[in-house]
Amino acid sequence: MAKYCVIGKKLPHTLSPFLYKNMGFDYGVSELVDETELKNFVVNNTYDGYNVTIPYKKSIISHLDYVDDIAKKVGAVNTVVKKDGKSYGYNTDVEGMRQAFKKAGISIWGKNVLILGTGGTAATAEYFSRSEAAASIVKVSREGEINYNNCYEYNCTDIIINTTPVGMFPITNEIPIDLKRFPRLSGVYDAVYNPLKTKLKEEAEKIKIPSANGLYMLVAQAKKAAELYLGKILPDTLTEELFRKTLIAHTNLVLVGMPGSGKTTIGKELARLMNRPFIDIDEQIEKKEGRKIPDLFELKGETYFREIESQLLNEACSNLGYVIATGGGAVLKEDNRDSIRRNGYVVWIRRDISDLEMEGRPLSRDINALKKIESDRMHLYADISNVSVLNNSINLEVAKEIKEIYENDISY
Repeated sequence: MAKYCVIGKKLPHTLSPFLYKNMGFDYGVSELVDETELKNFVVNNTYDGYNVTIPYKKSIISHLDYVDDIAKKVGAVNTVVKKDGKSYGYNTDVEGMRQAFKKAGISIWGKNVLILGTGGTAATAEYFSRSEAAASIVKVSREGEINYNNCYEYNCTDIIINTTPVGMFPITNEIPIDLKRFPRLSGVYDAVYNPLKTKLKEEAEKIKIPSANGLYMLVAQAKKAAELYLGKILPDTLTEELFRKTLIAHTNLVLVGMPGSGKTTIGKELARLMNRPFIDIDEQIEKKEGRKIPDLFELKGETYFREIESQLLNEACSNLGYVIATGGGAVLKEDNRDSIRRNGYVVWIRRDISDLEMEGRPLSRDINALKKIESDRMHLYADISNVSVLNNSINLEVAKEIKEIYENDISY
């Protein structure tokens, strides 16, 4: 059977194996630490083809026997096919980006485009923007003539395309540029796909600007690369099917709701049903601090507890494909809500207040305290959640209900 792989410098979280294995390929990962290893790989590898990612999309060109016209014009190769002992380089990222913009409903035609970055994906974005008849294209770099200090002078910018790794896992709280300083902005595209919702995309959504991440581009270019590997055209429906499958498998299911509503018990059942890892934030806090939460409240106070909760919540929500049970008060901080949404489909577990468990919960002293907490938090649970589910039956049945809703409702 033919063998394929993805090459790059650091690839612990690449989604390429998932994509290609779901298209029937024998597919692996090969990390190359420097240009010397890249050259040796091109000459000596035994694969039938491979994908190329950061930071080798440009530098690999000089090692190939043939480079197609689009890849030459872009100056970047992301797909290599082996034929008769020779290496043929192609660029499928342009088509991937074209389809991603189309799906997001963002038009480049006649627009002023600001591209962040100078690497292979930036070159793809520039070629794509020219081919779509952009009115102007400005490229921003850290130390170039146009940089992150003076780029705001281009306040007529309509479209921003981020091709830098800023905001990528594991440093997900960073943002490369202040979107609010571009009054004509009508579209934002972030080539990063982990997290699924970067800080840049979050900010675009907050100011009501159409936006998209890099996941659809990744899937669309993979389908195009697969066609090159196989030497045949694949069904157009494959892109959407594979995109949805990828989204379902890698989006976190995050459970929010009142203390004692059953998030932990339901979360464990859900993780078992879906064969996913499970994280309970309160359990993680107790493990880290070496004491029960009521003791932690008494010893160090609620402020300290909330700081630890935010830290561990952000770490947990940076994963992909997990079930995560949050503490009842996790939604109180805006940063926490952003962390939850970053890779998450959010389920609000509702339960009648008279049925909420109060034992071992420092803020749930009695029914009146619970009513006050519920009153203060209801709007936060409602605002952050994709769906709410009533927990008034067997936990397994609630978990099955959530699974069914999620798999039918998950969307871009």
